[in-house]
Amino acid sequence: MAKSDNFFLRIEVNCPADDSVVEAELDLGSYVNLGPKSSTLLRINAVDVAYQDSTGLIPAVDASAAAYTNWVLSTQSDTSMTRLSDRSIIASGALVAYNATGGAGSPSHVSDVNDMNPREFLEGYDVAVDTLYLRGTAESAWNENVYISLVLEVQQVGATQANATAIAISQT
Repeated sequence: MAKSDNFFLRIEVNCPADDSVVEAELDLGSYVNLGPKSSTLLRINAVDVAYQDSTGLIPAVDASAAAYTNWVLSTQSDTSMTRLSDRSIIASGALVAYNATGGAGSPSHVSDVNDMNPREFLEGYDVAVDTLYLRGTAESAWNENVYISLVLEVQQVGATQANATAIAISQT
């Protein structure tokens, strides 16, 4: 349940069905301030994900094919997908779908694979960088682009300069 001082930020990446990695940026400059005496960080309390086509429906899959799409939310920009061992990763996940029919269309089986996609972080995930990056990829068995959308439940929190600097260094 959202606390009264929580608010929502949204980010979306449009992944063509061609195995390319695409990235979108979320500017946090209005929320994160590393000051000389005190600092303001952004605390991510929850991450929700949706996989949709351009009309808001589940993307179509080629006939008798399996398709996957992956995403990562990160504190660093990159041109490739990143494993969870990278310290810049906040959350990640995937969608795997199979269309058992003889024609392209809605998948008959879908599985949301949560690598590190918590609905809620127990104590929140503090962010001390000015930009978050959402990277995604969709393989060619999708019959259309896959839009990966995240809704972040967040709040601003105070921090000492030393604490904020340590967090910022660990996230870059």
